[in-house]
Amino acid sequence: CGQYINTQDQLCDDTNGGPSTTDDASVVCMSNDGRNLYDAVVPTGEIFVVRTVGVSVITCEVSNEDGKLEQKVEINTSGDVELDLQDIYGSLKLKSCDEESCLVSLFYTYTMDNIGSNQMDITEISRSDDEGTK
Repeated sequence: CGQYINTQDQLCDDTNGGPSTTDDASVVCMSNDGRNLYDAVVPTGEIFVVRTVGVSVITCEVSNEDGKLEQKVEINTSGDVELDLQDIYGSLKLKSCDEESCLVSLFYTYTMDNIGSNQMDITEISRSDDEGTK
């Protein structure tokens, strides 16, 4: 689990030399209550989706084509700990999230200076972005 780059302190164990970086892998992900969330053969570099609504921790097992376990990884999806895009959990990388999770707060700070000699009250602020003026 040399590639374990995230802020969570969850399980990541390699066995049998860890997953191949070139061969297809069998990936099985289970919820903490034992429900099967994902089970398929995944080519190296391919994106796959694990739905985790209502699940606090998932455990994913990565096996080789012969069915030998090569890696076991836990990911906390409860929202109680950070779950950030591009986090790496062993051989798995979080690429995207749905509208229920991985939301990032965005805060704007505005600084305004009255460069004129008359005192004025600010009554409206607008902000422009790619989608228009808000």
